[in-house]
Amino acid sequence: MIAVTNIRNINYASYDEVWAIVRSIKNPGRLKQVTELSPSWNLFKKCLALRESG
Repeated sequence: MIAVTNIRNINYASYDEVWAIVRSIKNPGRLKQVTELSPSWNLFKKCLALRESG
């Protein structure tokens, strides 16, 4: 099963594995970080800039 959620809302008991498809994470804990599936840095920066500009 695949669920898309905020990292803060993860119920680890419901899943065998929890993947974080992100560029960086401060404290992965039980998460498996999968940077290969996350957006490139350039695309991520463009998205942040668009969000900040409204």
